[in-house]
Amino acid sequence: QAAAERAAWFLSDEETPFEPGELETMLAQLPQLEREIVVARIWGELSFEQIAAVVARSSSAVHRRYQRALALLGHMLHRKLDKTR
Repeated sequence: QAAAERAAWFLSDEETPFEPGELETMLAQLPQLEREIVVARIWGELSFEQIAAVVARSSSAVHRRYQRALALLGHMLHRKLDKTR
């Protein structure tokens, strides 16, 4: 739900190429820990230190997993956009 409401944060323009629930589906494809980190960081607005305490990892490990998750989401987005062109 929250993912669908904030889908536009990925895009620079006002129009989003997503149907309701598509971003949620993309998030569901991430490994569970990465998904939790992304949701906590973006929608929960937690710092990496706060997330690290919740998931019992170092803040640097949390940051690396966050970056990896965003890269994976970026690849998914590019594949979707390529299919719509």
